[in-house]
Amino acid sequence: MKRRMRRGQSMVEMALLLPVLIAIMFGIMDFSYYVFVYATVENAARRGGEKAATLPPSPAQALAAHDNCTIAVGTEVTANILPLNINKFTVAISYPDATTNVSPGIYPTTPTQTIGTVIQVKVTYTGQWLTPIGPLYRPGGNGTFTRISISRRSITNVDSAYC
Repeated sequence: MKRRMRRGQSMVEMALLLPVLIAIMFGIMDFSYYVFVYATVENAARRGGEKAATLPPSPAQALAAHDNCTIAVGTEVTANILPLNINKFTVAISYPDATTNVSPGIYPTTPTQTIGTVIQVKVTYTGQWLTPIGPLYRPGGNGTFTRISISRRSITNVDSAYC
């Protein structure tokens, strides 16, 4: 008689533990995806910063879509962010103001395209979580997250013929 009462024990245990195991699995998936996005956006910003340091756009043309140097930096970022959806990221190139230029004794009032000047590449990516567990990490995010990475480099080369 006791044997019949224990038949459903395994099903009850599985019914109690399965939601917890699935939640843990989804959490691991979302966390892993976020780490992947974090590393990919960070790498894309770094590579864009390296390209901007060797082919800096003129300060007036830093956001112009037709400038050759801006296109080269955008292409470098796009090539390194390709595993992600390329329609969900933006690139901004700028010259930080004089207070963030840390060259000793040099405080330019306007950005210049000279060797040693700091140039900044900012990559912003807005993605969606893979599972319904992801939005629990950041309530109120409408199921999305934003990763921003900034890379600053000193200009090492100025090719005015190209840009």
